[in-house]
Amino acid sequence: MTTGRGPELTVDAVDQRVLEELLHDLMDDVRTFERFVADYVALWSGRMSTLDAALDRSDLGAADTGVLSIRSSSIMLGAEQVAAISDRVLAAVRRSDCLSARAWLPDLDEAGTTACHELSLLLVQETHRGWVQPGQRP
Repeated sequence: MTTGRGPELTVDAVDQRVLEELLHDLMDDVRTFERFVADYVALWSGRMSTLDAALDRSDLGAADTGVLSIRSSSIMLGAEQVAAISDRVLAAVRRSDCLSARAWLPDLDEAGTTACHELSLLLVQETHRGWVQPGQRP
C-alpha cells in the first residue's frame, strides 16, 4: 500500500498489515479497497445509531446483526480494538443482557471513531501519493 515516498502514517487504531492483506485479497483493486474503507467510515455513525436503537428497544436479533456487521468489517480493516469491544457487546447481546451491551457502546463508539479517523487519514495520504510524484508539488 505504501510506495516508500514521504513520511509513513502512524497507525494506532488500525493494523496496516491487515489493510495490506485486504488490498492483496482484492487483487490489488485499489478502487474497491478505497470504496470499502470509505463506506466503513461513512456508515460508522449510522451503524452505531442502529445498534443503539436496537438495544434501546431490546431487539436482540437486530442488535446481534448490527454488532456482527461492525465486528466483521472491523476485523477486515484491522480495527482490532473495535473488533474486541464488539465481541464484548455481542457476548452481552447473546446473554440477552441489553444493559451490559449498552454499557459498552461509548467505548465502541470511541474506538470506532478513532479507527475511522485513521482510515480517513490513510485514504487521503494514499490518494495523495498516487497523484504526486517525488519532487513535484501537489
